[in-house]
Amino acid sequence: MTLDQPRFAGFERHRPARDLSPGEDHLALVHDHVSTFGWHVHGVFADPGRLGWTYTIGFGDSLGHPDLVVFGLEQSVAHNLLNDIGAALAE
Repeated sequence: MTLDQPRFAGFERHRPARDLSPGEDHLALVHDHVSTFGWHVHGVFADPGRLGWTYTIGFGDSLGHPDLVVFGLEQSVAHNLLNDIGAALAE
């Protein structure tokens, strides 16, 4: 899904995307995902015996909704869940 698809015909970014400074190369993937899809999903992996979490970046700027965080789910499940929620919000 990209922002140029028909379902995004009335889409307006709530804040303009900013250019990355030279020291922010590590943010290129996040920037690319938010520019292309409207959000990025990032997983923070847990140490053994601890819960990890997965969160969104860009729901606020792109969709006008708060970003979300999910705790205690396996990372791929949480990633799919948050992407499904993003797609539903974009509809």
